[in-house]
Amino acid sequence: MEDLDEKEKDVLKKVFGSGPRHYEIVDLHLKQIKKQGPKLKEGKIKDFGIDEKIDAMELKHLMWVKPFLDAVRVVALMQKIFKQESVLNNWFLSGMQNEQMNARKKCKKLHLVEGKKTKLRQPRRIADDLICGEISAELKESFKRLIQKIVQGCKEKKIKLSEEWKIKVNQKKMSRLHYKAFYIYGAQYADASDGALHLFDGHRCSFSFSDFASLYECFDVIFTETSKSGGILRCKDTFNQGWVDGGYRHLLLNVYAPGSEYVCEIQLHHDVFFQRKHELHETYKEARLFDTIGAEGNLVHPWRCEKDNGKWRLRFLDGQ
Repeated sequence: MEDLDEKEKDVLKKVFGSGPRHYEIVDLHLKQIKKQGPKLKEGKIKDFGIDEKIDAMELKHLMWVKPFLDAVRVVALMQKIFKQESVLNNWFLSGMQNEQMNARKKCKKLHLVEGKKTKLRQPRRIADDLICGEISAELKESFKRLIQKIVQGCKEKKIKLSEEWKIKVNQKKMSRLHYKAFYIYGAQYADASDGALHLFDGHRCSFSFSDFASLYECFDVIFTETSKSGGILRCKDTFNQGWVDGGYRHLLLNVYAPGSEYVCEIQLHHDVFFQRKHELHETYKEARLFDTIGAEGNLVHPWRCEKDNGKWRLRFLDGQ
């Protein structure tokens, strides 16, 4: 990155520790784009211009990294993260968890899916299409039809959906797909181009509910509607965890777009969390700038909450 002098690079090294250096990772991205260049259709290569790459990193050094090198701003971000995390975890653990646990116990099919040990990968052809913005209309429509069937199934079982008019399939922004493919998943593999094989939220849809009984009943509907197209491939229920970093909880599912092997994502939310999602996501977008790969974790989240004699206690990662 030519816009960073040596002093600024030294500061960045200290901030990002042993994780991937963001000013170096751009070069990795350039190499990957050159490698994939022959695969891209004529005219598509311009989508990977340097401005797009910086946007894909969501850093934009002059606008993002430099302000965050101000210690006061970093401390303010840490305080905001800690406050949001504490409020949401205490709300859930002290007032909502019993309702959630009772509803979950009745959802027998959930336990079948959680027992699966599936290693998901997007087919290479679909992964390449995804990061080039060329997922076919047929695949998109297939996933949309599945969502419509789920909505209809919920209505037939009289499951109350919050703000039904908002339920729609969303496509993840290209800049974020590039970022995740090359800088997050790509950093975990010898060949960074393999990162795209692990993008499972290119197309996704969210449902929200005012109670946990409805949320887990919707899971049963999804289980039934996907049974002929591979079923629910993977399930992550963060409602069923103790203290959650950041405080946000949801039930995340991966399914195929029917008639294909394109892996998509369905999220089931509780209104208490979903109504605050935008505010929390803004904090998350800032916090993820400080992600590292390795033992350091996230540099503006240097703590864990652990249960000790029935009480949640704060422990800093430096051992204090």
